[in-house]
Amino acid sequence: VGSTTVTATATDAVGNSSSCSFTVTVNDNEAPTAVCLNTTVYLQPDGMYTLKDVDVLDYVNSDDNCSFTVTGISPAVVDCDDFETTVPVTVTITDPANNSDNCIANVYVDKSYALPEPWDASDIGNPGTGNSYAYDPCVLPLGEFTIVAGAANNTLGSDNMAFIDQDLCGDFEITAKIESITPNGYAGLMARESSAAGSKMAGVYSNLTNLVRWEARTITNGNKAANFFFKPQPYWLKLVRQGNWFYGYYSFNGANFFYVTAQQIPMGACLDLGMAAFTNIPGSPATAVFSHVTAGGGGLPLVVLPGNTVEPAAAGRNISLFPNPTRNVVTVSFSELKFGEAGNTSSKLEFGGTVRLRNELGQLLETRQLEEGTERLDWD
Repeated sequence: VGSTTVTATATDAVGNSSSCSFTVTVNDNEAPTAVCLNTTVYLQPDGMYTLKDVDVLDYVNSDDNCSFTVTGISPAVVDCDDFETTVPVTVTITDPANNSDNCIANVYVDKSYALPEPWDASDIGNPGTGNSYAYDPCVLPLGEFTIVAGAANNTLGSDNMAFIDQDLCGDFEITAKIESITPNGYAGLMARESSAAGSKMAGVYSNLTNLVRWEARTITNGNKAANFFFKPQPYWLKLVRQGNWFYGYYSFNGANFFYVTAQQIPMGACLDLGMAAFTNIPGSPATAVFSHVTAGGGGLPLVVLPGNTVEPAAAGRNISLFPNPTRNVVTVSFSELKFGEAGNTSSKLEFGGTVRLRNELGQLLETRQLEEGTERLDWD
């Protein structure tokens, strides 16, 4: 294809010759043949999919007498508006002589349900009947996460949960709305040092009744504590870290959040943070749906309180505090304190100690000293 100079030479019997040159122009007037594919594509976590040539053009059956390239795909991008529809896509191919042809690819649009970065899926402990994770980018404004949890979280010594998490260092805040949770389970927010079943952790959970569940493990591979708080309409949850303090909040509308509880747990600077779900009934998976998920922070801790450098001797978190919540007088009882020593059956505080009263922001309000033998403290 194109212009070529041709030289012709004639020679007689005695060797005399003559030559001339002329130009031959070859034009390609033959258009290529475009053959399209009918295919299915899957929306990515951003709610869009950019079509590639191999998605829509049948290279095996498309042809040209020379060569061709794909010069047009229209529309080039499909999104959530196209979900569960078949989109006609015009594909244009062109050869070097600018001859072109086009065809129509019928593209069915589905969702991949893959988790968006930086979120990842982690099975904590025994997954039971199995855990599954999905993300729907087409639920506005921030997408929707779904966890089907076969993990039954019925023991204090280890965690069995389905977890969608990311790594964050320093102070942080995570908020989510619990759109739904089946009656046999809980859904909530959790931070932990690792995916190990006995990792230190803090978590706040809702089953969309008037109870908020708070779980915390302060010693690696130790028993965690599970506490329940009466909080009306806990449709939204928030988990906050400030230094080594972890705070749980709830809300009925996502605008006004109310304090649930706080706990000091010395943990590493970087934690796994995210959404967790579990079932209460082995063999019966729970399904949790989260929306409006936001996670922020990741800066250096504002305050890091020193950890306990004294071996806890399996004391555990068994001090009794009542009434809880309270507005006036609160009683702290040490009658249930267990020191973990075989010969120690005392129900009194065997050593002196210090009790500190802090507000919901972790600020110190008052300190009192305890004498040896103290059984209870009434704090007005």
